[in-house]
Amino acid sequence: MLNPIGFDAFAAALDALRITDSRFPLRTTPGKNVAMVSGPPRFVALVEQTLAGLAAEKPDCPKPSIQTATPRIPARSTVLTIYRGSGTTFIRDGRPE
Repeated sequence: MLNPIGFDAFAAALDALRITDSRFPLRTTPGKNVAMVSGPPRFVALVEQTLAGLAAEKPDCPKPSIQTATPRIPARSTVLTIYRGSGTTFIRDGRPE
């Protein structure tokens, strides 16, 4: 819910901060009181942070609620395999194993 901010002000703030991306359009409901966003986790986090920042500017109004449509997928570990001669080294999340 975007109350008390409003969809137009929210979209304008995202534009001003150059967060909007044509690949991940911000959609709304007919009453413009709900914003729907999808995209990579970092993009969604920036949108959520912007909404939280706008809500913080209006301390006397109820805070907008943030709900994700799908549960966040936990980050997978990154594994780098290095082959050197006859030896193999595995580096998981930046740490050698």
